[in-house]
Amino acid sequence: MKISKLAESLTYASPVILLIGICIGVYYYKYLQYIYRVLFFFLAVNLGIDLLSRYLASMSHNNLFLFIVISLVELVTFSFIYYHIIEKKKIIVLLTVIGLGYVLTETLSTNFQNIFNFQSYSKVVSSFLVVLMVLIYFIEVLYREYKISIPLINLNLLIMAYFTLELILLLPLNFLINGNQESIYYIWLLRTLILLIFYIIMIHFLWNHGKNQKQLRCG
Repeated sequence: MKISKLAESLTYASPVILLIGICIGVYYYKYLQYIYRVLFFFLAVNLGIDLLSRYLASMSHNNLFLFIVISLVELVTFSFIYYHIIEKKKIIVLLTVIGLGYVLTETLSTNFQNIFNFQSYSKVVSSFLVVLMVLIYFIEVLYREYKISIPLINLNLLIMAYFTLELILLLPLNFLINGNQESIYYIWLLRTLILLIFYIIMIHFLWNHGKNQKQLRCG
């Protein structure tokens, strides 16, 4: 199988994994704490974006504006999470405003119909800001008397790893969209694998947290 076909085929695992995560989230929803409820909605919105992306690709062969939508979803989702768990909330508000301002500016200035000249940095900017939020969280954990939550630490490590890799892989976005070299498909394959692993581990955290909270409440 050609690497391009393999990369494309692997994307079909995404909605299946997300649907499983949503089912788990629905089952445990009333036991989930705030952070995990936000993550549940994040998975649900991502499933909607995934399905919309496939529909637009088949109908108009252009779903590029969804890079902006995904950037907004990620920025807003993790802003809610870190506003909840970080003491320096003004920093989170500032980073969020900067991110939203950039995404709005890029939305107004980008021609999404011009595929060959398309170059969006909104996903890079949102990923960078999320990584900054994670670093602020870890700094507070180190220098303040927090009660350390190992599951929360692990969740933050996952978030930092994923968005750092996204930041790196999506810098040459125009090249990835319009290039013809076979090596490009290896990058898309790598990105798809990283995304699927991110979803799977996040769903595992969701399931584990829901299961433990249910046991604590039900005895």
